[in-house]
Amino acid sequence: MENKKSILLFSVFLVLFGSLQCSNGQTTDDNIDKVEAIEPEDSIVTDFNLVDFYSNNSDLNASVEMTFSAMTSSDRVAQLIMPAIGEYGQTEATIDSLVKTGKIGGILLLNGTAKQFANWVDKYNNWNDSLGSLPFLYSADAEPSLVNRKIKNS
Repeated sequence: MENKKSILLFSVFLVLFGSLQCSNGQTTDDNIDKVEAIEPEDSIVTDFNLVDFYSNNSDLNASVEMTFSAMTSSDRVAQLIMPAIGEYGQTEATIDSLVKTGKIGGILLLNGTAKQFANWVDKYNNWNDSLGSLPFLYSADAEPSLVNRKIKNS
C-alpha cells in the first residue's frame, strides 16, 4: 500500500510540475510555459507486483521511462547515493539535511535498535511522501560479524 501511495504521489508531482527540460537536458525556468502537464486520465498503470519486474511489461517500462525522463541529472545522481546513519554513520541531522534537499536515494542503517531503525524509516518515508520524492532504498548491516554492526537488542 505504501508503494502505491508513493507512486501516486510522484505521479501527482509530475502532473503539477512536469518536466522542464531544454534540448540539452538542462533544467531551466525559461521554458516553463512550454511544459504540457500529464492529465490523470492519461496516466500509466502503477499497480505492479514482483512478477512484473521479471517479465517484459510494457506498462512498467512506460512508468519507469516516465519517471526517469522527469528526473534532472542531479536527481539521477542522488539515486546512486546511500549514506549510512547510526553510530558508525552520519548524524541524523546530516541525513535530515540530505533528505530535505533531495541529495540521496537511500539510507544504510548501521548499529542501532530495531525500534530506532523503524522510526527512521517511518520518518524518512513520510518526508519523501510530503516532498513528492521517490521512495528510498533502505539497507542494514544487521548480521552478527567480526565488525559487529548488528541490530542491538534484537
